[in-house]
Amino acid sequence: MPSNFLDLHIVDFCQLNCKHCYLKKGKRAMPLDMLRAFSEDFLQIDFPLPRSDLILSGGKPLLHPKFVEACNIVRTLNGHITMSTNGILIPKFIHTFKRNDGI
Repeated sequence: MPSNFLDLHIVDFCQLNCKHCYLKKGKRAMPLDMLRAFSEDFLQIDFPLPRSDLILSGGKPLLHPKFVEACNIVRTLNGHITMSTNGILIPKFIHTFKRNDGI
């Protein structure tokens, strides 16, 4: 089903150096209060499509120093986590994900 989505780049770094990547690497991580504010504002907008999703991405979202807390914020607001990742660190955080998450 089509949905409105907000792609939240919660970090601007990654552990890989892929030739095709557009990312200009830095050392910044989105503060959790900013993540919550952006997400709440987005979810309150009356979009034409009935469903809205929040996508955690980056860089590598799993490298966010407070990744589990970021997931808790998004799950509380949106009911599930959707994430764009290369998957390398998924095993480290497998306990964080639930069956209905889009990983």
